Amino acid sequence: MNWTLKKLYTEQTVNYFLALDMGGTNLKTALVSEDNINARDWNFEIFSTPSKASVTDNCDAIAAALEKTLSELPPGDQIAAVGISTAGIVNYAGNGMERVSDHLAALRNPEWIKKLSDKFSVPVTLINDADAAMIAARYSGLIAPEDCCGLLAVGTGVGFSVIRKSHRIRPGRELALLGSIRTPLGDYNSLAGLTRLKDSVPNGDLKECFKNHNGNLEKYLDDLTAIITTAAILYQIDRILLIGGVVNAAMECGFDLEAELNLRLRKPAPELRNPVRVTISGLSTKLQLAGAALLAWGSSNLPSGELPKVAEMVTEQPLFPGLELTDIPGTELAEMLNDAEKQAAENLSASVNVIGNEAEKIAEYFRAGGRLIYLGAGTSGRLAALDAVELPCTYGIEESRAVALVAGGNDDAALTIESDGEEDASSVPELLLLDLTPQDTVIGISASGSAYYVRSGISFARQCGCRTIMIQESEIKRVECDCVIALHSGAELVAGSTRMKAGTATKKALNFLTTIAMIKLGRTRNSRMSNMMQLNEKLRRRAETL
Repeated sequence: MNWTLKKLYTEQTVNYFLALDMGGTNLKTALVSEDNINARDWNFEIFSTPSKASVTDNCDAIAAALEKTLSELPPGDQIAAVGISTAGIVNYAGNGMERVSDHLAALRNPEWIKKLSDKFSVPVTLINDADAAMIAARYSGLIAPEDCCGLLAVGTGVGFSVIRKSHRIRPGRELALLGSIRTPLGDYNSLAGLTRLKDSVPNGDLKECFKNHNGNLEKYLDDLTAIITTAAILYQIDRILLIGGVVNAAMECGFDLEAELNLRLRKPAPELRNPVRVTISGLSTKLQLAGAALLAWGSSNLPSGELPKVAEMVTEQPLFPGLELTDIPGTELAEMLNDAEKQAAENLSASVNVIGNEAEKIAEYFRAGGRLIYLGAGTSGRLAALDAVELPCTYGIEESRAVALVAGGNDDAALTIESDGEEDASSVPELLLLDLTPQDTVIGISASGSAYYVRSGISFARQCGCRTIMIQESEIKRVECDCVIALHSGAELVAGSTRMKAGTATKKALNFLTTIAMIKLGRTRNSRMSNMMQLNEKLRRRAETL
């Protein structure tokens, strides 16, 4: 057994997280401790085993590689969770593969995930390898909160992930599939993949390419520059963080790949305001595994995904059981809806003291440098996004200090419905990109209190030391948090349609919370907004009245 690994376990006092990076040729494995994560220290050892995933669709090949690697672990290990990064397209919930290239054919069989879960009886979570690297890069300070950045992983193919102001960008709720872009000369995977460079030198020695600095390398760098420029135009990014085998080979030879690429990029394309910058990190070889370990850490103490019974959720009950609504004239329906909304508004009065007290605490945490972070799915997520986006312009706070995460991704939240079970997925990957601190306040919004996207996020936020608030219909805690703000909105005229009474009550609760907090932070004067952004003529005229 490896001596370092043996010593690690004999002195073990904390949890360990198993990180796997599934490649077509090799399976890379690392044990990452909770101490490593808390210290943001990626000084862990990497074990590599041939996976044979590229030559078989039988999951036994992967299972054998796992067994070989894991056989070095002594009995009684304390692995708390497993995180897996892979080049395939992982589903939103992180529990299966949607599409996989032929060189990773074995990953199409879900049995390998089940075998791994059964072996350890702990959470097992998957993520795309570029997204995993992005999480680790953000957590390591390689990407700032305000950055609009693309992470380009160049290995056998091209992996790509985009982050804009700490939000993962997923066009059409998919990965940013830069490598799949076709040109008359081939797709970006073949133009930038390392196979092209290896084929240009004897014995496929990649390092020889950078040592010789021949014409093949020059042409490759020109094409890579064009790909980077295309990515900047398509995704409106200012910077590329380049990682992967191409970086490793260049660094081993002392070839300054970062300088060479930035020299080619110094004159911006006419479609770009400024030149896109390329940066390279010495952590290149470890970012995917570090991201997988962070995902495992974040997923290790989450609540059960089981839903309460429908009978236990007031929001799922009709306001008037047995009443046939289609038989009622429109004018009467409007009156019924109005009366129901009035009753919901009156019921919210039972929580105004709690709202006032929590608003004071939000202001306190804000003064300490914290942020206000909202979590929601469906209507709740859209209401959260509305509140978050209005605070900077209304009260002049920095955009990065009011952040909303909507299940399925913020970009499409106003355009598409929840179609792929986003509410049932964990919000941990998105929260990892925010790099939570104990000064942050995290508000989860779920009328029924059951949305796993919200509950998982609240649990993880508590793990990070944040103050946590749940806004929901009832006072029943479905997840441990610091405070529940109960809407008491009751059953809906159309059972389960919480965009009505519960939605209105949620909007009120959010308005009250943040308005009081902003007042306490000194963002008003004599009943007027004093720090608003003067973005148009109306607002400029309003400012003149102060």
